[in-house]
Amino acid sequence: MNEKKWLLIGVVVILLIAASTVIIREVKLWEYDNQIAFNETDYQTRKEVEDKCRAMIASYKGDRDAYEKYKGNTDILKANMAEQSWTRANRTANSYNEYILKNNHVWKNNIPADILEKLDTLTP
Repeated sequence: MNEKKWLLIGVVVILLIAASTVIIREVKLWEYDNQIAFNETDYQTRKEVEDKCRAMIASYKGDRDAYEKYKGNTDILKANMAEQSWTRANRTANSYNEYILKNNHVWKNNIPADILEKLDTLTP
């Protein structure tokens, strides 16, 4: 009876070891798949945020330059263009600054050189 007991314990131990290796392999495979998905999502999110920031910076600089060019002009049309450019530039600066605050976690303190931390609003 003692031999059967030890034989049964031995078989159970072997089965547990075999099952644990399968479980460990499946867990590692699941972790790997999740890491791949996270990396792809993380890259995609970063790319979208950076692209939007670059577009907003370009829009801001264009409106700022137009404002600088036409401000103080006596021609009503050009003065109106300056005012509209000033409004758009400030609206873009405010939107950009809020967007940066909401999404600065994307860079993990490693902001690309061409992404500004803040856009200044223009003064009339």
